[in-house]
Amino acid sequence: MNWYIQANLDPLTAGPDAFVDEVMKQLDWSGGDGDGYRDYAERELNTEDPNQIDAKAREIAKDEIQEKYWQVAPFLRGLPDPVDAYRCITLKPVQRGYKGLLQQIQTDKIGVYWSFDENAAEAHWGYSGGRSAFVTLHAKIPKQYVDWETTLILNLQPNCLGDEKELRIIEGSPIVVDQIEHPTRGYIRVNLVGKA
Repeated sequence: MNWYIQANLDPLTAGPDAFVDEVMKQLDWSGGDGDGYRDYAERELNTEDPNQIDAKAREIAKDEIQEKYWQVAPFLRGLPDPVDAYRCITLKPVQRGYKGLLQQIQTDKIGVYWSFDENAAEAHWGYSGGRSAFVTLHAKIPKQYVDWETTLILNLQPNCLGDEKELRIIEGSPIVVDQIEHPTRGYIRVNLVGKA
C-alpha cells in the first residue's frame, strides 16, 4: 500500500513525489521512452558516456513527471461530480439501427476504461476489418467510483503527452449510460444500467 493511502491522503493532493517512482517503473527504459530521454540527455550533456546519459535521462523524466503532476492533479480535482465520461467500443454493425447496437452492449461489464474527454475516447481493440460499428457511450459517473490513483498515474505518463485523458473506473461500480453515439444518427438518449 502506498504511503499516501496509509496516511489517508487523497492521491490528487498527495504531491508528485508519491507518484514519480511508480510512473518511472512503467516507462520503457529498454527502448521507446528511454531512448527518447537518452537522446535528449546526450544532447544536453554533450557526452557519449552511457552512465552519465542514463542518469541524466532519468533525472529529466522525473522532472517532467513532477511538472506534469502540477498540471494534471488540479485539472482532475476540478472535474465536476458526477464526471462526464466517454467510452468508445466496437460492435458488430446491425441492420436494426441503434436497438441492435444496444443489445450487444454487455451491461454486466461495461468496462473500466473511460475518458473525461469525448474526443479522446477511442476503441483500442475489437477491430473487424472495417466491418465494425464504433459506438461512443456517455455516462455521468460519480467521483466516488473513479480509481483516482490509477487515473492520475495513467495521465502522468510522459509519453501520453496529455493524449490519453483516461478515467479509470473501479471495477464493479454502477454505471448508467445515458447516451450512445450512433455512427450515423449522432447521440441517442438511452438508459443502460450496468457495472464497470
